[in-house]
Amino acid sequence: MKRVRMVCLIMAVCIAAGCNTLELKEERSSVMTLTIKGAKEYELKGGTSFQSSPDGVVKELDTNNFILSIYSENGLKVYDGKYGKRPDEFVVVPGAYDIKLYSQKFTAPGFGSPLFGDEQTIVVGSDMSVNVLLACRQLNGAIRLNFTEQFKKKFPGTGLLLKDINGEVAYPYTSNNFCYVEPGAVELYYRSSGGDTLLCTRQIPQGTMLSLNLSYATGNRNSSSISIATDTTREWITEGFNVGHRIPTGAYTIEQAKSMVGEKGVTVFGFILAGDASETSMRVAPPFSSKTNIVIAPTMLERNRNNCFVVELPTGSVREGLNLVSYPENLGKAVLITGNIVESYYGFTGIKGTKAFALLY
Repeated sequence: MKRVRMVCLIMAVCIAAGCNTLELKEERSSVMTLTIKGAKEYELKGGTSFQSSPDGVVKELDTNNFILSIYSENGLKVYDGKYGKRPDEFVVVPGAYDIKLYSQKFTAPGFGSPLFGDEQTIVVGSDMSVNVLLACRQLNGAIRLNFTEQFKKKFPGTGLLLKDINGEVAYPYTSNNFCYVEPGAVELYYRSSGGDTLLCTRQIPQGTMLSLNLSYATGNRNSSSISIATDTTREWITEGFNVGHRIPTGAYTIEQAKSMVGEKGVTVFGFILAGDASETSMRVAPPFSSKTNIVIAPTMLERNRNNCFVVELPTGSVREGLNLVSYPENLGKAVLITGNIVESYYGFTGIKGTKAFALLY
C-alpha cells in the first residue's frame, strides 16, 4: 500500500505540474532506497540525541534525526523530512535527483555545530531498483584558537573576530572550543576603536579540524609549525602562527608581488631561506658557493620553489651585505628587498636589479 500511495502522489504532482501522464506510463517507474555508510566511525545510533564535545570529538550521531531532502532535476519534491521517517522505498520516474543528508542546519560560523552528512546527484533509469549509499562525513571545517600571554597583551580585549563566507562570530580569549565554519578561507580580525585589523587568513578544507596557536614575538624566525593527525574521516591539524611577523607598511608579500611582474622599485618582505639557486635546485644550509643570489620565502618552512623568489645580488653594497658565502648567519633573517619583479629568474618569478635591502630581525 505504501508503494501504491507513493506512485499516486508522484502522479498527482506531475499532473499539477502539467506533466503528460501518458509519458509516465510509457517510462516505467523505478524504486529508490537509501542506506547510510560510515556508521561505525561515529557510533551512529537511533533514538538518541546528537552530541559533540567542545574538543570536537563526536560522541554519537542519531541518523534518525538527520535532515533528508530529495528533489528532482525539475525542482519537484520527492521527500523533505527526517531520515528516520522516510519510506522504506521511493517510487520515482526516470530522471536526475539531488539527494542531501544533513545532521543539522548550518548557515553561519558557530561553536558546537559540526555538520555531517552527504550530497549526491543520481540518475535513475526506467524500471530500475537503485540503492543509494549515503556517506556520513564532516561537511564543514573547524578552527580552535589558543593564545599566548604575549599575544593577549599585544592585542588587549576580550578576543578576536572570526569570519567565513557566511558571516562572523566572536572568539573569546577564554574559549578553547572548536568553532565550525564553511570550508574555504577563514579570516581572523582584531577589533579595536580604530577598526578591524586582519591578523591572518587560513584555508580550512572540508573535514579539517585546525588548532591554531597564536603568539606574538618579533624575534622568532620560524613563523609557523605544523603537525597533522588523522582518523577515518577527519583531518586534525595543529599549527602555530606568530603575529609578530607583520609586514612593514609599503612592502608586499611574495604572493602579492607575483602579480606585479614588470614593475620596478617594488619592496618585498620575506625570510632568507636559501642560496646557490639554479633552475632546478637551491641550498638551504651552509656551505654556500655563490654570492650572486639568495632565495627568500614566506616562512622558513617553505620548500616549494613556486612560493619563493630568487633575488639577484648585483655587485656592490647589496651583494656585500646579503650574500650567504660571507654571511651564512643571515640565513633565516627577515628581510626587505627592493628591486624589479621579473617573470623569470632561474626559471621562476623573482627579483632582479636589486638596489636596496634591510635586515629586520
